Parts: sequence; C-alpha cells; structure tokens
Amino acid sequence: MHVTGQNSEKQRHYWDRTAEDFDSIYTKQKSKFARWLDHTFRADMFGRLDYTLLQSAPIQGRTFLDVGCGTGHYALAIAREGAQKVIGIDFAPNMIQRAEHLIAEAGMDHICEFRVQTIEDIPENEQFDIVIGIGLLDYFSRPSDLLRRIHQHARDKVILSFPRSNTWRAPVRKVRLSFRGCDVYFYNESDVRRLIEESGGQLIDFQIIGKLFCTTSQPV
Repeated sequence: MHVTGQNSEKQRHYWDRTAEDFDSIYTKQKSKFARWLDHTFRADMFGRLDYTLLQSAPIQGRTFLDVGCGTGHYALAIAREGAQKVIGIDFAPNMIQRAEHLIAEAGMDHICEFRVQTIEDIPENEQFDIVIGIGLLDYFSRPSDLLRRIHQHARDKVILSFPRSNTWRAPVRKVRLSFRGCDVYFYNESDVRRLIEESGGQLIDFQIIGKLFCTTSQPV
C-alpha cells in the first residue's frame, strides 16, 4: 500500500501479500461478523475518506496525486467527483494490480493512472492541484523528507492522516504489525504540527477523526 524509499523490503512484501485482505475492508467482501468488526474498530478508515473528499472540494477539473494509493478506492471516489486526472503511486505491485482492476471495472481508467513507484520517482517539477497521503505516515520512522516532497508537488493543498499515539489501539497495532513484519509509527499533535511546518506546509485544517489526526495544509 505505502510508498517509501526508506521502508524495508519486508514491508513491501507485507503489503503485497495482504493486498486482498486490505481491499476487503472497502469492498466489504467479508462475513457479517468481520464487517461488524471493521465498522466498529475501523470506522476512522471511512471517516478519513469523507474528510479527504470534503477538503478536496471543489474536485471537478482538478489533478490529484495519491501517494500510497493502495487498492485505488480513494482514486475512484475522487474520479467519480469529476477530477480531471488522478495519479496513484504505491510500492506494492499487488496493490497497483488491484487498483487497476477496480478502476477498469468502474470505467474510470481514462481518469485514473496507477504506477508502481515511490514519490522519489516523480519528476521534481511535476505538480498536482492536490496531493494526498492517507494511511501513509504510519510507516515512516523519519517522515520529514517524504512530507517535503509531498508539499513540493502540490499547487494548492496537501491532505494527510497520522495515527495518534495516545490511543489504546496504538500499542496493540504496533505489536500485531511488528509480528507480521511491518513496522508502524505514531504521532502526537505537536509532532504533526511541527512536521508540516518544517516540510514547507501551512496548516489550514486539523481534526481528530477516531484514532487519527487528519490535516489539510498548503505549500508555502
């Protein structure tokens, strides 16, 4: 799901082999009990999608870069709102494969393009109206360089999510993912505000959605 030049190869393998399980959260192709668990414990995953669409408005006619696009559900939602172009990048090939299938089935492949890339592969002078990084910062021990690149590629807005450190789920999630070969990192509010400022962004919206911080910033 997530794109990074510093993530280890084991994390790439983790997201490659869990692409189907991750996708099922959005497609809801699970048992009734599993869907209830997602609705109960992963409600913020759907809340951050609503936040992204709201903060992206007006979407029509604009260009987007989705960094760590996963299986393409954000790109699809943005395309359906009338975006001119959505580029999704992810370092896990199976995520990209599922994203391409999703978009083709929806008839949106003339708007959405997916690439097995990291943000370092995007030319420095290529810009987009809005850059999003949702569920991305969870997997960076040192996110400053990534955030700097993200703000450099944005003309108007950057929309991000950060997992909160002071929640009951943080230690549980850390142990669970570490056991499966995927390191995960958490943030407090001062971390988020400092990182955005240091990366060349001006914070214009800050919200707590479940166990996440969701932010909108502008490049300065």
